[in-house]
Amino acid sequence: MMKNYKIMTLMLVVTLLTGAVLSGCEAGRPLFEFYGDMVKAWEKSYDRDSPDALTVYIEHDGVTEAPQVITSTQVTNEVFGTLSSMRVTGEYISQGVASDAEPDTVIYQFRSSDGGTVEFTFKGGHAVIGDKLYICSGVEELFGIGGIDLSALDATASPPADSMPPAQSSEYADQPQPQEPQQPATNINLVEYDGGYFTVMLPEGWQIQTMGQYTTFGFRAWNPQNPDYEIFYYGNLGPLNKSYDAKNGWAGYIGNMGFPNAELNYDAPVVTMDSGSSVFYVFDELQAVSDKYGFGFSLPALGDLMPQTSIPIETAYAGASTGETMIFAGVRGSNGGACGGMFMASLWNTNPYYVGGVDMTPTSAMNVVGIIAPTEDFLNVEAVLTQAVFSLRFTDKYIQDGIAYSKAVGEAAMADNAARQAVFDRANKAWSEYFRGGPTAGGDDFNRRIDEINDMLDNIRFALD
Repeated sequence: MMKNYKIMTLMLVVTLLTGAVLSGCEAGRPLFEFYGDMVKAWEKSYDRDSPDALTVYIEHDGVTEAPQVITSTQVTNEVFGTLSSMRVTGEYISQGVASDAEPDTVIYQFRSSDGGTVEFTFKGGHAVIGDKLYICSGVEELFGIGGIDLSALDATASPPADSMPPAQSSEYADQPQPQEPQQPATNINLVEYDGGYFTVMLPEGWQIQTMGQYTTFGFRAWNPQNPDYEIFYYGNLGPLNKSYDAKNGWAGYIGNMGFPNAELNYDAPVVTMDSGSSVFYVFDELQAVSDKYGFGFSLPALGDLMPQTSIPIETAYAGASTGETMIFAGVRGSNGGACGGMFMASLWNTNPYYVGGVDMTPTSAMNVVGIIAPTEDFLNVEAVLTQAVFSLRFTDKYIQDGIAYSKAVGEAAMADNAARQAVFDRANKAWSEYFRGGPTAGGDDFNRRIDEINDMLDNIRFALD
């Protein structure tokens, strides 16, 4: 009995420590909580038998379309039900698009019999509250409710849609929309993006979306004119299972009050502990976990991942991690094109805890980094994209807040800028020497290396085009 109690206690510690890896922050507050008391009072008094009159206003490409008056009580109630179930998972931050086009705007206006109104506005697929845009779950469901014609709305300059979770991209199509062939974007000018508590150098005109906080902070940035150009960084992704035996083992604890994260750990994908790059094969499963639990993370799909070569790397995290890996690979971009990519990750070497000979302690991937660009332009842009993704910096206050938060919840402490930069420098050096040769690389060696890389890019194009 005492042995079983000790097992339960230790397993509970494991689940509590690993359960918040992907969430980073609260799983998402109800949309209505972001409005004032009037909306809250309206929600409580809403009468499904005799709902308020609903009118939908749509502005597309700067042109206001004719208002759509909803006469169906069922449709009105469906709109109310969807709005009341929507959750905000984060603030949408955009660097802007090099275009004069206005984002599409949709307004749902409820009008009571006494003339009072309540409005909910969505711009570019995000909820407008005050002067900010917020990422919400359920937008696609809201826009798809019968009787509301949003077919005219396009998704120009939307985040890459092939892998966005409902909390962030449900307003967009499930697959990348076909676009005209894009011209190589070789002239890239980096500008500093200031996110308040962090800065990063981004190609001018790109968009950025952030998620998580402190150790789990992550971002995706992309070229809105061609989302096949993309960079991403995630400080910590998980939970991940170390084996299928561990994954299946967690099924036996589901519903047991002593293991609140058992279902989450069971849903978590499996990685190969001696290869950090194995996490890139389960991005779709991690996305599904984020969708199910409302963590609000957005990961590229990384379809048809084709590793071409592994690049040796060892950073200061080697002691706390295993399988530290950097690879050059082919991949299908978020716009559907044949792309090359640099991907780096390591797996957290969590202390094992064995049950029946199986290590049940979940792990997570750390310093997950990627750059993606079309094969025909990859050699022209890889240097500036690696410079961009490795330029992330946090304010000192944010780091100190992160360290305090880590101590409060029992997580690993957030690294300071110097430690993170040391990792970035080692990674950038390893990548640069592979692609452009070391300091003493001669002309013949360099040309031979470029020929090898071009051959790999040709192979990727042949396989994915």
